[in-house]
Amino acid sequence: MGNLCASVRNSELTVEDASEILSIKIDDNEVVILQGDIRETQNKSILNACFDPYNNIILKQCRVKPEQLKLGVPSLIQLPRGIVKSEFMINLKINFDELSKQDLIDAFEESFEQLYFKEIDSISYYDQCEQYSKEIQIINCECFIEALINELHNNRRSRKYYIYHPNLNICLMYKNEFKSQYSSYCRAKYSMIEQQNFIYGDVLQTIHEEFTEKNSQLALSITKLFKDYPQSFEKKESHEKFVPQMTALSQN
Repeated sequence: MGNLCASVRNSELTVEDASEILSIKIDDNEVVILQGDIRETQNKSILNACFDPYNNIILKQCRVKPEQLKLGVPSLIQLPRGIVKSEFMINLKINFDELSKQDLIDAFEESFEQLYFKEIDSISYYDQCEQYSKEIQIINCECFIEALINELHNNRRSRKYYIYHPNLNICLMYKNEFKSQYSSYCRAKYSMIEQQNFIYGDVLQTIHEEFTEKNSQLALSITKLFKDYPQSFEKKESHEKFVPQMTALSQN
């Protein structure tokens, strides 16, 4: 896993012919999955997570002097100009034999935290696990997506998050995992809604079964309305306004 995947290194894809697999907006954040070459990214930073981060093609071309990395601890560096458009790279050393799933999630979350130090508003990530077993690929994908969703709902500014890979199957794996985890997040977050008002649960189930950009906007609208629901309930205010709003959302 040390080198940038050969499929990325030898890819003939360019930014012009990169194919968009998923593009959604959640609050002020944007998540995009692209079948394409990470080296063509326009984003300000790149997350480089693998066993030997300093052995990838981008850092070799930039002639960046390697530094000692601690397992699971991200390190933010500035890239020389001219090789790629990104200004920064977050190097994260990972080892699936030594890191648990929770360790990996924590490491990805700490990587996102690095963005705040330089007020970085966009980041691109590429999966470097093709040479591992399918089980390991799935674990890495699950952990990254869980960390990403946690970041989306905890971050303190608008940001773009891009996932690149030239292999369509890997792009689809990330798309499906994002769909699944984000839908589960919505359902779990608002499970406190009383059973008699579970028309809202039906809406969330629809989002889970048919996830589209339109439905992601629906989930966002539901989220904003639900934030006001507990307060209204505690004050015993009328739900006559709230319920029609939710019903209208379900029909869009």
